[in-house]
Amino acid sequence: AWTQFLAVRGLSTSGDYRCVDVLIALADGEATGDVRTMSADTLRTITGYGAAAGKAWRVWQRDNAAKIAHLSERDAFLADLHDPTMAVDRTQLARWTIEDLAPLIDGVLGQPLGRVSPWWPERALKVLRADDPDRWSMALAKRINDLPTAEQDRRLALIMLLDDLGGAQATAALTEVVRELKERSERELDKATESKSTAPDHGPEIELLRQALNRRGIKKSGV
Repeated sequence: AWTQFLAVRGLSTSGDYRCVDVLIALADGEATGDVRTMSADTLRTITGYGAAAGKAWRVWQRDNAAKIAHLSERDAFLADLHDPTMAVDRTQLARWTIEDLAPLIDGVLGQPLGRVSPWWPERALKVLRADDPDRWSMALAKRINDLPTAEQDRRLALIMLLDDLGGAQATAALTEVVRELKERSERELDKATESKSTAPDHGPEIELLRQALNRRGIKKSGV
């Protein structure tokens, strides 16, 4: 039982949708005590569904059977990509939506902390570069715009990634980030003026965006 407990706990940091069905069986009653409880804990980490151990997981499994099967196949593909000798091309990547492949973006950023091998960010970037860049431009812009100001390091990394991947849509995506950043800066300045505090400094983001747009022949960035 102790070995089983450690294995299930280990899956909370190394597991993915490929182990969900087995964990549900354990959480529903094939395991007892701490193993059953830990199975539910690990399931919550992997799936984001908040049930405790018990029948609720069987109901969730039934209602999400197609999703589990799809993401299990996706996670097997992502696991294969961890082999640095595996060749990857746009045809393979085109089978998956950008939402399916979003873990590659997290990989480039070194996320989630504690679960990424030291060499995975570089490998994830290589895979993204092999894909059609126009699939990613607006998705990256949205991800940048959705991040809070306090996460400036991640915002900067994503701006660099958007610039790096390029593509025909990159200029429009960068311009969208500029537009949102200008509006964000104005809101933050108004709030800081009201509270007599200092507005956040977006200088590094502005400079990165200016350089990226300059490389595309746009000299006036708007920020």
